[in-house]
Amino acid sequence: MKIQLFLALFLSAKDLIPRLTLQEKAQQLGNHAAGISRLGIPAYKWWSEALHGMASVGYGVNFNATVAGATSFPAVILSAASFNTTSWGLQEVGKEGNSTGNKLKVSSCYKHYTAYDLDKWKGVDRFHFDAKLCVTKKDIEDIFQPLFRSCVEEGRVSSVMCSYNRVNGIPTCADPVLLKGVIREQWNLDGFKHELQRFFAKVYRECSQVNKIKESIGDHALIYNYIVLMRLGFFDMDPKLHPFGNLGPLNVCTEEHQELALDVAKQGIVLLDNKGALSLSKNTTKNFIVIGPNGNAIVAMISIYAGIPSEYTTPLQGLQKYILFVTYTVGCPFMNCTDELLVGLATKAATTTDVVVLVMGLDQSIEQEDLDWENLILLGYQEKCVKDMANATNGTMILVIMSISPIDISFAKNERKVRGILWVGYPGQAGGDAIAQVICGDHNPVTNYHLHTDNLFILSAGRSPFTWYPKEYSDQMPMTNMNLKVNATNNFPGRTYRFYTRKSLYEFGHGLSYSIFPSLLFMLLLSY
Repeated sequence: MKIQLFLALFLSAKDLIPRLTLQEKAQQLGNHAAGISRLGIPAYKWWSEALHGMASVGYGVNFNATVAGATSFPAVILSAASFNTTSWGLQEVGKEGNSTGNKLKVSSCYKHYTAYDLDKWKGVDRFHFDAKLCVTKKDIEDIFQPLFRSCVEEGRVSSVMCSYNRVNGIPTCADPVLLKGVIREQWNLDGFKHELQRFFAKVYRECSQVNKIKESIGDHALIYNYIVLMRLGFFDMDPKLHPFGNLGPLNVCTEEHQELALDVAKQGIVLLDNKGALSLSKNTTKNFIVIGPNGNAIVAMISIYAGIPSEYTTPLQGLQKYILFVTYTVGCPFMNCTDELLVGLATKAATTTDVVVLVMGLDQSIEQEDLDWENLILLGYQEKCVKDMANATNGTMILVIMSISPIDISFAKNERKVRGILWVGYPGQAGGDAIAQVICGDHNPVTNYHLHTDNLFILSAGRSPFTWYPKEYSDQMPMTNMNLKVNATNNFPGRTYRFYTRKSLYEFGHGLSYSIFPSLLFMLLLSY
């Protein structure tokens, strides 16, 4: 934000604070900020989730008694798989010179700061976990802080949420070095910080009344809260007069929104393996069978923190739009399935089809917030289902993995009858259409390099956002150990593509295409 604008907003906020009573200040410091009728300030709800568009867990924008705290854009449903970053090649980045001085349309928050990798793992939960890094200050600066720093200094986020855990014995939400020293003073955050918003208001009021803390601490925090609200235009006019103040039902799930949901899902799909089978011909392929716990899944596909879409397309439904004869047999009705009869029925049904699409993986009963996955294998009889199909069918087998974690699928990678493997994340409401378009060739998982006039190249989506480790990795890597670097003495293999050097199934950034690329060197020569 430009210094002149920040100073003007700072002085305006500072002028407002003394007009509030201690009770009113305390009520402004929590998630639900109460209205102050005598000053004409409406109530405000700060917290809302917008990871998949507007989430159902918080309030959307409404202009009644309470102005809810979030508008949102359809977000990255498939994690980093759909990012166009310098990880995949050179990228041209443009930025409007005065964009950071304009009014905010949305107040963005990054979380969870910092060293936050554990939610609930083998009896250890995030509320009691102490992330004892056992690393040097250089490691902290090099590994954990850069992404947060870039969000503040380059992304100019307007808020920061501290993590639930402790770091070396100190709760991150009460660490003056991490919060004030680093975020505010070193990185110059000009917004606010989420610090245990459910409890701070009550504690602040009680402690101020008995002089355990200075009232000025709350005053200082409120200044930055109000700076953000001023930038959002909260005090300017009737909210209905804002550019987006009259959005209604007709603006929800429009054709443009649905196209964007499909595009995001397609861009996030990663073609892990292709033994010449994909893409399949819609004209010559006579019939499909879809098998697996996620073959006709809705809840798993949408995942958590999602709103309620106007419609869903499951993998089965997506393929039925392309292929005349598509049948479905569940095989495994849920992730931990152990029903041999159902697996046997699915195996028998697969012997009479041209293509077997197995939609396997995980769901939110296995991995989600407050529930860490403890191993790297397909659960229940899912692996057995794949192997039994391979022994029984002469058709083409395509494995689709729905998850947000790597899984050791080496058994499928090494099976000659499994001719193609896709990772699709949790692809959202249009996931079934996206999967069908990739399988049937209407979407190429990785597009070609694009040559720009300034000789820069962009390689678009379809790349794995993580390393695919072998199953024994989970035994060598306890989640309570926050180290990332290799330690041969403890047989510690290291974390992430930066430090893990052992054999993996698929590397970070892996992703195949239906295209044949000329070499980058050749393309560079063409540009001169």
